[in-house]
Amino acid sequence: QSKDILNSTTQVSTLNLQPKNVRLWSLQVKHEPETNLVETTPDVKIISDVSGNSACEGKVSDFAKYFINRYESIKKLLKNRREMVGIIPINRIRQTDAQIKIVGIVKETSITKKGHRLIEIEDETGVISALIPNNSPLISYPVVTDEVIGIVGKLSPKSGLINAENIVRPEISMRRETNRAKIPLCAAFVSDIHVGSKMFLGDAWGKFLEWLKTDEASNIKYIVIPGDAVDGIGVYPNQEDELLISDIFKQYEELARLLSEIPENIQIILSPGNHDAVRQAEPQPCFPENIRKLFGPNVLFVGNPCYFTLNGVEILLYHGRSMDDLVTTIPGMTYNTPIPMMKEMLRRRHLAPIYGGRTPIAPEHKDYLVIDRVPDIFVTGHVHSAGVEVYRNVTLINASAWQSQTSYQRTQGFVPDPGKVPVVNLQTMETKIMKFV
Repeated sequence: QSKDILNSTTQVSTLNLQPKNVRLWSLQVKHEPETNLVETTPDVKIISDVSGNSACEGKVSDFAKYFINRYESIKKLLKNRREMVGIIPINRIRQTDAQIKIVGIVKETSITKKGHRLIEIEDETGVISALIPNNSPLISYPVVTDEVIGIVGKLSPKSGLINAENIVRPEISMRRETNRAKIPLCAAFVSDIHVGSKMFLGDAWGKFLEWLKTDEASNIKYIVIPGDAVDGIGVYPNQEDELLISDIFKQYEELARLLSEIPENIQIILSPGNHDAVRQAEPQPCFPENIRKLFGPNVLFVGNPCYFTLNGVEILLYHGRSMDDLVTTIPGMTYNTPIPMMKEMLRRRHLAPIYGGRTPIAPEHKDYLVIDRVPDIFVTGHVHSAGVEVYRNVTLINASAWQSQTSYQRTQGFVPDPGKVPVVNLQTMETKIMKFV
């Protein structure tokens, strides 16, 4: 269980997480005197980003290329699984008593009158359905449309269906070493600031800015912002009634002013979200030049999603809009607990497996939403919750928000958890959450 430790002498407190794999630590890590962390040059390398690389025009051929790339990318990952040695294409399935192993994209799932589950999948050669009996432990295994899975089973001579014995996902390995920085620099993760909203928590943000100038925060070298830095316009019903700044360009001007108050030696990495002034379809490119020029030289603009490294530590940044689909599709998922949804993305090796739902996806020729690399840190925002957990040596972070409850959130029964900043020591990978509300 998480433990909230409040400081009785100040309004700024620290939320220390002590589950099985997140430990207490101090930001004031001891280091050699000759190591001047404040003056250390930022070391940021972009690995993958759609910005400047978009190739889609919305043609039918683009959609075909997109799904072929999704299928091939995840099939390649599945081939590395021991259970999937001997994959055959669907059109080569023959009547046999031997075990069959196939990989395909889920077209549809349904429940029969007797409670069995049917999963229709396709590959580049054909379509077939797999049957999961109602007494199988696989019956409760959540399968969503458009994800790429492996199925192991035997062909039924009567029905022509595959009687599924196993469903295999490309899941991340448990046996992997994390990358570490050579010096004790820290990264702070700050999402969903929502500048321009009447519910923007300016006082809490001010406390955060003051804290950044203290000795306790002297190791902070990076601030990562996973989208929705401004509130935008026309994003949800009656939003105009809750805007303090109704001009989106002026929202970015105010954001630039706020970020300019962050010490210049801190490198800021800023990506868009669904409230921002870029295309809504994912992957989203970075902000256009007329917005970028408002900001100082210590702000680096990236797309959504983006793979990059901070002093050798690999980060996967994703705003998290696909959680809107996962929360309505996979039983047990809630907005208040985003970490389980992030695990589902890693298991499927895809940030937005469901196509045609609430998350618009651009048919790029490369599927930038495939998790083809396993990061050291996976960070999201979007749902205005704060969470940290380590899953198979990947530090999962949902980076809270800086906006109190909106009227729309109230109608949805959603209670945000704002004003919290997860901070990761890039040398030790130890994490804690600073609380400013």
